Amino acid sequence: RMLQATADEKYMDVFERALYNGVNSGLSLRGNLYCYRNPLELIGDPEDIIRNPWYDTTCCPPNIQRVLASLTGYMYSTSADGLYVHLYHAGALNWHLEDGTPIEVSEETNYPWSGTISLVVNPAAEKEFTFHVRIPAWAEGATLAVNGAALPAPRPGTYAAIKRTWKRGDVVKLTLP
Repeated sequence: RMLQATADEKYMDVFERALYNGVNSGLSLRGNLYCYRNPLELIGDPEDIIRNPWYDTTCCPPNIQRVLASLTGYMYSTSADGLYVHLYHAGALNWHLEDGTPIEVSEETNYPWSGTISLVVNPAAEKEFTFHVRIPAWAEGATLAVNGAALPAPRPGTYAAIKRTWKRGDVVKLTLP
């Protein structure tokens, strides 16, 4: 909600950190054990049980599942001037800009294991708008290009605002260190 209210990238940095380091690690791969606390707190005590089995009254596991089920709502957002990309993933968006213009964005990446992100922008018709690309605060040295042409180095901890007339097949390439 703070991100929606302010468009300040720092809120998505916190969300992403919690997602990868807390939520994803909270549930075991088999889905039958979960953590009530952050597994990164484990200090090596063999008596310290970090994962617990399910029991009759649970609160945390359903919350983990609810966050995972709602992830699609956190990936992108629209504004009066265009489209924001908040989280990076392999997938596609099929939506519309706030003025009703249909848009598709397909994303190819292996993020967070790789820092190369390719976004293919496909508006229904040529359209001028701003494509806001999140540059995480830790991403010193990130690079950004449109259709192979390098853009000025993006500033970490911001959304790089790329305002232009977009047409089908335009490619934004973001490389994070």
